[in-house]
This record gives sequence, C-alpha cells and structure tokens, in this order.
Amino acid sequence: APEEDTRDATNTLVRAKTYRHGWNSDLQALSKFVKEQVFYVVVHDFKNESDDPLDVDRGAICRNLYLKRFPSKVTNVHMKKATTEEMTVYLKDLWTTALNKKGKGNIRRELSSEKSAVYSALNEAFRKLVLNCIERSIPIPAYESFFEKKTLSRRYFIFFDMLYQAARHNKQLWKVVTTLNGGDNQVPYGSCIFEAHVMTTLQENYYKWLFLLLSDVDEVKDEHFESKFRMEYEYDDGDIPNDLIDYQESNCRLNADVEIYFDTDETDMRRLFKVATDKHEVEEQRRKEREELEELLKTVKVRHQNMIDNLREKVKYIREIKSETRLSDEDIKKLISTEKKRLIQFRGADVTRNDGTSPPENKKRKVVNDHKSRCSDQKVQFFQKTKQKLDREESEGLIASWEECTNSL
Repeated sequence: APEEDTRDATNTLVRAKTYRHGWNSDLQALSKFVKEQVFYVVVHDFKNESDDPLDVDRGAICRNLYLKRFPSKVTNVHMKKATTEEMTVYLKDLWTTALNKKGKGNIRRELSSEKSAVYSALNEAFRKLVLNCIERSIPIPAYESFFEKKTLSRRYFIFFDMLYQAARHNKQLWKVVTTLNGGDNQVPYGSCIFEAHVMTTLQENYYKWLFLLLSDVDEVKDEHFESKFRMEYEYDDGDIPNDLIDYQESNCRLNADVEIYFDTDETDMRRLFKVATDKHEVEEQRRKEREELEELLKTVKVRHQNMIDNLREKVKYIREIKSETRLSDEDIKKLISTEKKRLIQFRGADVTRNDGTSPPENKKRKVVNDHKSRCSDQKVQFFQKTKQKLDREESEGLIASWEECTNSL
C-alpha cells in the first residue's frame, strides 16, 4: 500500500508538471504573485547571502509566505485533488523553476522589475508635487517632514496619499484596500519594509530628482527657476511663509477645515489617530504642527546648505549651456548624467572626480544604473533605522490606526 501511495503521488506530480498549459499558467500566476506580494516583504535582493529569504528550502519567503498563500492560486487541473504533501512538492518545483529560469518570469528579475517600477512611479509623483509648488510659489517641502506621522500628521498625509500610494503603483490593489467593506477589511496598505524602502528612495534621490527637473528648460522656465523655486531649508528662523504645501489643494486633498492628530491619551490602539473638525481644535492642531515643522527645519537645515548651493549652481550651469548651445545634445546628456550622481545621497565621495566643467570622457567600464546603486553603509543604516521605527509603530498600533482614520476621509 505505501508503494502504491508513492506511485500515485509520483504520477500526480508527473501529470501536473507535463501538462504544459497548467504548468505555464501557474508560472504566470507566480510571476504576478511575486510582484504583488513577495516584493512588498522583500524589496531588496539578497542573492548570495547565507540567509537568502528566497531559498526554496530555508528561505523565510518561500516557507512563510509562498507555501501558505499560493496554493489557492494554483489552477493546474491535475492538482485539484492533490494532498498537502503533493502540493508542497509541486509548489517547490514551481518556485525552483521560476528562480532559475532565464529571462521573463525569473523571480529575481521580477523583483528587480517591480523595484524599477516603484522608483519610476515615485519619481513621477515627486516631480508633479514639485511642479505644483513652483507654479504657486510654494517652497519645496523638506523630505524629513514627510516621515513624522505623530507630530506632522498633515505633512505625513501628503507623503502617504501622494508619494506612498504612487509607489505602490497598483491602483487596483490600492482601491481594494481602501474601498472593500468600506476600508474596514484588515488589509494593510503595504508593509513596514516597503514603506522604509519608499522613504529611503525618496531621501536618496531627493536632490537628484530636483536637479533633473530644474535642468529641464521646457518644464521649468527661467523666470520660474529664478523667482519661484525656493526650499523650506533656505528660510531663516521665523521667516518661513504662511503658505506651505500642507494647504495647497493640488498637493493635499485633505480638507483645510479638518486636521488629523495623534491622541496621546487614547488607550484603544485602533483609535490613536483622530480627525478634528471643531474650529478651535483645528486651529490648535495647526499651530502645534507649525511649531513642530519650524523646530524640525531649525534642526536639519544647516546640513543641507552645501547641497542646495551645489544644486542651484549646477542647475544654473546646465540651463546656461542649453540656452547657449555650447555643447552637443549628446555631450549635455553626459554632463547631466555625471552631475546627477553627485546629488544622490547615501553615496561616498568616490562617485566621480570630474569637476563638471566639461563633458566626462567615455569610460570602458560598465556603468550601473544610479537608481540601482550598491547599498552603502549609510543607506543600509538609514533603511534599517527607518524599518525599526516603523516596526515599533506597527506593534504600537499606529499604522493600523492611521489607515483606519484615513479611510474615513
């Protein structure tokens, strides 16, 4: 009898794996699963690491996520009556095939593709945010102000509603999360590791993205760059204008008559964040956040001044070159490519030694895409610190409470 059982199990798996339509259909489903679920708990590729989470036998992703959630997505007709053991063997074979296959459908390639899509979507959202600010002569917000949900709730709402949502770049999934059962579905908007990735990506590319946008003479006119482009970091203490991004309708859909606030006296973890509608409460919350923002800027702005001076200098130089056509389009592209790397944060001083006054010489070595740069110690440390902070917030109920609160807006 045991031999018959073994033979039946073997026959089931052989039929399932040789049924090309069913096997290929499940591989396609796995590719989608990797992009929609695996990426948001992995984000970074750990290939060649001893604790690779993608390892089919020892990896946490395969064991704790894939083997538990993917069985319901299997459509191969020969697996309909499979036992738990047969399904596990089938899933591991499917995973191993996708992990080792060439080209489209390879798990690491799909993760990389999703990471690039997140980068592009976040870049585009940030670009629109900045253009809206320049058009209305509103200072560009400090990126640090986007990361404080407890003390700068309205500013964090902009990050969450515009940048974080754009980074998810899957409108269908976002709609399901926010509208299914009126948003009361216990389905998270993302994960702590993914939000930490978005915050790290934003800080890493903040000045580079500004440089690329401001260097575009078709997108930003000379008079707008000269008179309308200002950053919150550039104002003296007490001189920050009243009109900031927080109440700019094109960048913040949160009604100006309400405020989100963190209730320090609340004991119900699901109601830590609340919406103030009373006029006096709204005004008090607005005053507190203004004070918090001014204190934050006072703390961080000094370390930004050299980068801002460099940004303005390089943008002005590129714009002058473009207007005077001193260089060919190809040479201008090379120059921009060189300069933007200098403005990427979390990178060492060895990015380039070219002084930027002339196009860089052609190099034979392969150049890695700058948004796929190696993880420096600074970047890893920031990512880890941010992830740990978000993990604490999740354990304390802040993230679930925030999502429930914003569902009502």
